[in-house]
Order: sequence, then structure tokens, then C-alpha cells
Amino acid sequence: MAGLSTPLGLLALGSLVPLILLYILQPDPRRLSVPTLEFLPNIDDEGGSDPVLEKLRRNLLLLIQIAVLILAALALASPYIDVTRSAAADETVIVLDGTASMATEDGGATRFDRAASYAVDEVTGTTSVVVVGSSANVVLEDGSASEARSAVETATVTDAAGSISDGISRGAAVAGDEARLVVASDFAGGSDWEGAVEEARASGVAVGLRQFGGGGEDNAGIVDMSFGGGSVTVQVANFGDEQKNVDLSFAGQSESLSLEAGDFGSTSFGVPTGRGTIELSPGDSFPTDNTARVVGQPGSLDVLLVTNDRNRFLTAAFDSMNEVNHEVVGTPVPGFDGAEYDVVVFEAVNTDRLLDRTVRSARDTVSAGGGVVFVAQEGLSGIQETYGDLLNVEAGNVVAGDGIDVVSDDELVRNVEFPVPQEYVEAELTEGRALVESGSGDPLIATTDTGNGRVLYYGFMRDASEFHNSYQYPVFWRDALYHVSSRERLSSMNRETGDTLSFAEERTVGTPDGEATATTIVMDDAGLYNAGTVYSANLLDATESDVSATSINETEAAEAAEQSREETVPFDLTPYTALAALVFVVAEIGVMRYRGEI
Repeated sequence: MAGLSTPLGLLALGSLVPLILLYILQPDPRRLSVPTLEFLPNIDDEGGSDPVLEKLRRNLLLLIQIAVLILAALALASPYIDVTRSAAADETVIVLDGTASMATEDGGATRFDRAASYAVDEVTGTTSVVVVGSSANVVLEDGSASEARSAVETATVTDAAGSISDGISRGAAVAGDEARLVVASDFAGGSDWEGAVEEARASGVAVGLRQFGGGGEDNAGIVDMSFGGGSVTVQVANFGDEQKNVDLSFAGQSESLSLEAGDFGSTSFGVPTGRGTIELSPGDSFPTDNTARVVGQPGSLDVLLVTNDRNRFLTAAFDSMNEVNHEVVGTPVPGFDGAEYDVVVFEAVNTDRLLDRTVRSARDTVSAGGGVVFVAQEGLSGIQETYGDLLNVEAGNVVAGDGIDVVSDDELVRNVEFPVPQEYVEAELTEGRALVESGSGDPLIATTDTGNGRVLYYGFMRDASEFHNSYQYPVFWRDALYHVSSRERLSSMNRETGDTLSFAEERTVGTPDGEATATTIVMDDAGLYNAGTVYSANLLDATESDVSATSINETEAAEAAEQSREETVPFDLTPYTALAALVFVVAEIGVMRYRGEI
């Protein structure tokens, strides 16, 4: 296709009009007799024998000048023609998979190392880099080639599960109109990356795919941990094509499992105090899921139950907790050191025999960072003065139950089914917040942070509620003891990679790679995180541990993978038109010299 970039340049053709008029209006030559030339013989002009040639000879200069003016006008109009050429891509978006499965070793190198090497070679003049870990992060946008190479070379593989689909979508969002998107991944896991690729291509982005690994690796790994009763239950999966025997060891304990291809198995270990590592053997090409760090409680939870009428349901719940050491005493208590206990529980106390010094000792427990639990009972209002402001409600009369309402999403009461009590103590919250209320709005469970510790009010009286018959009863009391003692549960201290630790203000946290100071720490690396409380992070994701993946279509993978593409561009003819005009000007001068006019 041909065209003109500046068509107004054709107005210069108007210069032809005065040129032609000059030739039309010029006077005819006059014949003069020159006596000195009359003796010369009269020789006929050989060129004049042909009228056409004679006319051409006389008007040749005019034709040349017309040609010069036409070519000059065309040069001013900037003519062009469309041509197809192979052009290098000016902008590239690299999506680099840094999820845990990319740590699989293939042929002496990890998939991530080979993917990063490939990505460096794909860098062009303007490059954006998206690295996929537990989330998809744009680490560089519209950077130079050197910045892009540096961004890729400093990227690291994480121990967290992630979505390459999210990475492709983020990459397509930052891609320009003429950009190509290059994805370097093993394409393992359950991510719908095909849908993300189709969506990106539908929006006009050229997407190239390059797969690293993805074959049927013989991997078995730890894919889940759950905690309960002071024990950890470990789940192991065999992702290989053949039956596999594995051994698990933890804190001097060991178990063996025989797993068929694609099978899952589990075993349980007691969790000691301190820290330990569950190890799976034999090892394989994906070491990340062959170990799991476990953080236990720093020590036993020491509980003092103050009661004059032992509650067999409550003591049975305490007995079921391996990590709880509890002691039962009646009033009057001869005296105790409140700092020796993590939690003090007052339940069914004789109102005439409760001593002030017993309450003072409970205050010492709170001051030392522990907790106090008050269980509702008849006559609670009669010992209100003795408890003083340590009790976080003002108790009233015993009334009939009129409903129940869980008013908080606190982990302590979340998913717990509390029955409506037959009777309860009317109460008004004096400090803290209610977690469960009666139909009339009286607090049934309320918690208060007091100094370094906590106080919990439990408003379900022993003989006026059926909650003690629920399987959730001992679970609730375990959570309640951890809550008031400000201890985290085992399930909260042992997390999955990709989880976050959030704090109200900046805190320095020891991580597997050193120290980090922030209000939010992403646990992308497996290992221990020390934030005062020690947490573990482990890859516990069956889809990420399944490091095998179907090979992607080779034709599709190659699409847009090259750094060049065919494109139609305008080819400017202006220089050539101007050169042609110059050639005719030179020809004009030659003709005039030949005719002796210059």
C-alpha cells in the first residue's frame, strides 16, 4: 500500500502553471541577415528533417523542468509504501515462576535456576519482571535491559505454594500494546494457567511459554499437619507411579508407611516442649516437603482450680490435656504464689470462705502475664466485693435463659455451638468485650486484657447448661486456657508457608534468612520465625508437592518465544524522490551547456 505522509506538499505542483505560461508566451525568434555569413554554404539541418524530433529537441528543457517540479512536489508530500519486515520486540514482560515446586532438582540444577537463566536471555530494551511466589509480585516495570537482568538474577525460589495463573494475569496487565509476554515455569500444581494464557492472548498480548521439568517425578512428601491433644498428625502423599515405603521420625519417635501410587497415609507423634523436625526418608528430587519443623509449647501449662465443689466435667477436660498440669484446692486457700501458675480458675467457690489474699495471689498471676477465669455460680453477686475489679462483670440475679448470641468472630468462640442455658446470671460488662451474650444482651463469655494478663468470664453454670456434654467442651477449655495465659495454640504456632505475621507496630523478627523489621512478615521460606513467640512455616500443600505436570503443547510453547516478529511498516520514499529531482536538475544543466546557453 502506498500513500503520502504530508499531502499538502502537492500544492507545490502549482509552480508548473507559471513555467508553462512562460514557454507559451515567449516571443518567436526573428531572422536577421548577417552579410559576413552569407558566403557560407546553405547546409540543411539534419535534425530538422523529422518534425517530431525537431519538436522534442526544442521542448526537451521544458520537459526536464516539469519533471524537476513534479519530483520536488512529491518530495514535499513525503511519499511512502508499506513493507513487511522482521523487527525485534521492543518490550518484554517476563513471568518467572518462583513457587516451591521450582526447587525440584533436574539433572544437577533446579528448575528455577534453569528458568532464571532462560529469562535473562529473553530480556530486551524495555522489560518488566513478575516473580511468582506465594503471591505474584511485579518486581520491575518498564526497566532497562541491565535492570531486568539484575531483577531476574536476584530473584529466589520460595518454599510457598503459589499461582502461575496470577502471575500471567499480572504480566498481561503491565504489558504494553507491542509487548510480548514470556512465561518460564514448570506449570505444575492446580493453577488454571491455560485460562490466564487464553485471556491474555484475547486481549492482544503475544504469550510465549517455556516449560522446565514437569515430568513424572517420583516424589513423596509431607502434605499436612494437624494438632490436637498435645499430638501432631502428619499426612504423607506418594505422587509417584509406583508403591513406596517411607519412614518418618520426630523427637525420638519413628513410624513407617507403605503407600501405593497416588496414595495418602498418616501417623501421629506426641509434641514435646521446645522445637523439633519431622523428617521423611528416603529423600527425593524435591527436598522441600521432606521435612517439617514443629514448635511445641515452651513448657507445661500450670493451672490452679479453686473450688469447694469439684466439677468432674471440668477436671476431666483438664485431665485430657497432656500439656496441662492442674491442681485443685478449696477455700480457704492457705495461700499460694500467683506467679507459679499460668491460670487460676474460680468455680463453685464458697462465698463465706474466700479470702482476700487468695484474690491478691490471683492478681499476681495476671501481673506475671497469666490469666484468671471466673465461672458463673449462684451467689456470684455475694462475692463481687471480694473479687473487686478483677472480675470483669457486675453480677446480678439468676434468671431463666432466653436465647444465645455469638457476637464475636474471635477464634475462641468461632464455630463453637453453645446451647441455650436453662438459667444464667444477669450481668453487666464492666471492662473488656463480650464474645457470647444471652438473648437479653447479658455477657455469657467475656474477656478483658488486664495489665500483662487476661481475665475471662464464663457464664454457663454447671447445673444449668448442657454444654459439658458436648464434644466441643474440652476443646473450648483448652482454647480458653491458652487464651487467658496469652499462649498460642500449636496450630497457630505451626503454619504454612505463605502465611503472614501481622503486628500492631513495627517489630524485628528473626527469619530463616536473617532479621526483618516490619508490621507484616510474609512467611515465604520454610523454617522458624522468632517474634517473641516462635513460629514454624512449612510447605503443606498437596498440589504444590505434586511436582509432575503434563508437557505443554510444543507449538503453543514456541508461540511468541522469539525476540523478533513480522510487522508492516511504512517505507519513506522522500529521499529517493528528492534524489531523482536532483538528477533531473543536473540533466537540465547538461542540456543547457550542450546548447551553449550557459
